[in-house]
Amino acid sequence: MKNIGVCLLVLMIHATCFAQVGDSIVYPEVQIEAQRISEAIGSSVSETDTLLYKLLQSKGLTQVLEVESFISTRSYQPGGTAIFSVRGSGPQHTQVVWEGVPINDPMLGLTDLSTISLSGISGVRVLYGGAGLTNNSGGIGGTIELLSTEPRTKDGVDVNLNGYAGSFATYGVSLQLRDRYKKLFGSTSVEYQTSKNDFKFRNLATLAKEDKVLEHASVKRIGFSKSLGVNINQRNTLSATIYYSQVSKELPPSMLMVASVETLFDSDIWASLNWRRIGRKSVVSVTASYIYGNQQYFDNNQYTYHHLYQANKNLIRYKLNLGHNLHFEAGGDIFTENAKSDSSYSAQPHWRYWQAAFASLKYVPKKWVAAQVLVREDVIDGKFSPVQGLVGVEVKPTKWFSIKGNVSRNFRAATLNDLYWVPGGNRDLKNETGFSAEGGIGLKTKTKAFGFSFDATYFHSEIDNWIIWLPLGNIWTPQNKRAVRSRGIETKLKTSVNIGKVLLKLNGAYTWVSSKVTEGSSENDASVGNQLIYVPLHQAKAHFSVHLAKLFLLYGHQYIGLRYTTSDNQSSLPAYQLSYVSVGYEYTIKKHTIGVNLTVDNLFNKDYQSIAWRPMPGRSFLINLNYKFL
Repeated sequence: MKNIGVCLLVLMIHATCFAQVGDSIVYPEVQIEAQRISEAIGSSVSETDTLLYKLLQSKGLTQVLEVESFISTRSYQPGGTAIFSVRGSGPQHTQVVWEGVPINDPMLGLTDLSTISLSGISGVRVLYGGAGLTNNSGGIGGTIELLSTEPRTKDGVDVNLNGYAGSFATYGVSLQLRDRYKKLFGSTSVEYQTSKNDFKFRNLATLAKEDKVLEHASVKRIGFSKSLGVNINQRNTLSATIYYSQVSKELPPSMLMVASVETLFDSDIWASLNWRRIGRKSVVSVTASYIYGNQQYFDNNQYTYHHLYQANKNLIRYKLNLGHNLHFEAGGDIFTENAKSDSSYSAQPHWRYWQAAFASLKYVPKKWVAAQVLVREDVIDGKFSPVQGLVGVEVKPTKWFSIKGNVSRNFRAATLNDLYWVPGGNRDLKNETGFSAEGGIGLKTKTKAFGFSFDATYFHSEIDNWIIWLPLGNIWTPQNKRAVRSRGIETKLKTSVNIGKVLLKLNGAYTWVSSKVTEGSSENDASVGNQLIYVPLHQAKAHFSVHLAKLFLLYGHQYIGLRYTTSDNQSSLPAYQLSYVSVGYEYTIKKHTIGVNLTVDNLFNKDYQSIAWRPMPGRSFLINLNYKFL
């Protein structure tokens, strides 16, 4: 911890850094709406619904993404280890980004969704396919952007306090404070949550299919986020943010096990310092960040391991309005990553040095056609990556109809585990390469009483040199022995109707994803021609809500199709459907608002599994009390 403190102090004093800026440059002045990743033209992007996010925030990032995006998630238990698939890719093919900084674990190359506290996070955006190339490489499937709490726009203080309790001894509390005084602004968020997860389930691994209670499954989470900023003058802003998350969880037995004594402790620190200058025609943004991850596994002292990784990631972005509807953007990254593991690396630290640069040119007129060309190059430990790029086009012949599409080339580098695991690491691995293309249409109209939008997208993706661990004699080692082709359709519908004082909303989404192995590890590889495991062919979700003044009623439903659990597609988990309902009310007196809502998950008490032989809870209840001072 002493090294962490020193690094943070050095970061605050010396580093200069970047945070992404919104893609809303207007000639001749520059307007910045939010610090977010620039959207690639012709790409698909989804963002969490405000109401749903508030309802799901206490349940964690896994459920937020499961309900609000085209992402397929799988979890060992509520609050347990959770990974995901975007457009039929692996979890390592999606980058998770905070304050513009990629935060994936360099050892595993992915992010466990259950380790992320949503303290200080106000929403989530998903940029599909190559859309994330405007910020980072590696997101062949897509990029998940965690949106930090927006600062106040006026002087004063606001408070948001939540307390909740529910089934299976679930309790939690969260507090958010935002303040601004003249040029100074900031926010503070804290969260604490605990759950025993001692729900009843039917053990399908026994002949009698007896009912049991899940044991050794408790989860405790602590989250903290603090940001400080100053508007130095009308053009310059300096801000710093630190985030801490700590999760301690018991790892319950599967249906095939009698008992478990395993536990896992995970802690993460993210810190960033950002300087941004807004000119008449340009924006410069620089960020320095420090990323820390610590994971400790215990098995009643029979076996333990300790993994630790740290990274310094520095980014710079420059945007320039060239006039004539042309917008230029360029950026550079300098990353340093190191990891140490007492089990897999023989306690020896390993380092990686990563630099990158990109340039983009957009043509964005007020009407008709928009286009973009982007080129990016990464250098890892002195070796050049495959050249990446994106070409996107959007056409809007009328106010209500649009057509879009893009093609992109991306890559993913081997993880530190792939390179240095002892025994078996392979330092001769090639980079995985990905090619993606998508095209879609959009319909949108809005009046005072009616709103309607519909989007449909077809995508195609190919990943070559996919890294897979295979036995080589008596040792397992990673090899570039697989290729995967994914294609699919994503559709999204949003409607709203005002009838007097009543507002009705209906949102729905459907996705079809075919993700098949086209090249195997050998001539006898049974996975060739088959669907990737845990990638459902069909998914559908919808929610309907009724709003009357401060009262709302929401009903949601989702369908998850059959998922194969073996690469030869001989074993599978059946499709399942889940429903949830929530009712809430808010009462306001001057600047004070008190709200209450009750949510029932798995309304019809369905038995289902997200991962084979890992039970999930039946019907559960959660009541939430909220106080806001504005």
